[in-house]
Amino acid sequence: MKQFIKKVALYFAIIFVISTISSVLFYIIVVPQYRYNYNASVIDKLERLQKLDSPKIILVGNSNLAFGIDSARIEKKLGMPVVNLGLHGGMGNAFHEKMATFNIGEGDIVVLSHTNYSDESIIDDNSLAWITIEDHLEYLRLLNQKDYWKMLCAYPHYVKESVKLWISGTGNTVPNPPYSRLSFNEYGDVNIPRSESHFTFKKDTMGVPNINDNCTNRINEFYKYCIQRGAHLVVAAVPIGDGPFTPAKEKYVEFQKQLDEKLDCPIISDFTDYFIDYSYFYDTKWHLTTEGADIRTDQLIKDLQNWITTQGAID
Repeated sequence: MKQFIKKVALYFAIIFVISTISSVLFYIIVVPQYRYNYNASVIDKLERLQKLDSPKIILVGNSNLAFGIDSARIEKKLGMPVVNLGLHGGMGNAFHEKMATFNIGEGDIVVLSHTNYSDESIIDDNSLAWITIEDHLEYLRLLNQKDYWKMLCAYPHYVKESVKLWISGTGNTVPNPPYSRLSFNEYGDVNIPRSESHFTFKKDTMGVPNINDNCTNRINEFYKYCIQRGAHLVVAAVPIGDGPFTPAKEKYVEFQKQLDEKLDCPIISDFTDYFIDYSYFYDTKWHLTTEGADIRTDQLIKDLQNWITTQGAID
């Protein structure tokens, strides 16, 4: 029996050593292979966040921010440096919130703009997450415990695809704009001109966001985290396509009322102010054309100015 146990232990020890050596070689020789992927913009976004002194404005959310904000305009109007952390919906709300924790300081205004408030604090696309993290292993802190197992299961696929790109020499190619790291400006906004709409709204396209306690409780914890660092957390609306398939404004008023009851942090927007004509949406129901982004940005500036004035948030 003892011999059997020793053999099993030796077997697993050998597997562990081989796996460790293989992983080290993989990270030394193969990665990164997705250096110019859209999600690789996380590198530049977090680098800017860490370099900016406080007070600053930190925009947190998914691609509704990446494709819907002119950060330079906000910076000019409010006199505070801005970083747009808007990334990809597949990463999940919790991931986006944790991105901001790389540098939150005294007087910062963290603006949260989620497209839903009913998530379960998990990453929806774990393969995408590996492409995002690649050789920046410090980004593993952006994961929640709920993500560990699925991330582990998705790892072999990431390794296989990366090795294929490395062998073929086709890795680190630049994707077509706007879904490329090179499509972002220094603030973290997608900066490719988007003059025309390429999205058609349909009957079942629109719906009022749902709310669950898991999401709102996590945001309330995030709010406490910001307060501990002398920062402010506020919630702002996302763009809402305005047309025949959009629910009545009264339903968004009720949604906002319910959300406000569950959140400790202030909601600085009236969601009905963010109804924007369908013609200003670029390629999804959350992405705006350049002109649409200007409309949304101007409204956000008004909301921030009103909140700062009424709350005396900034000396």
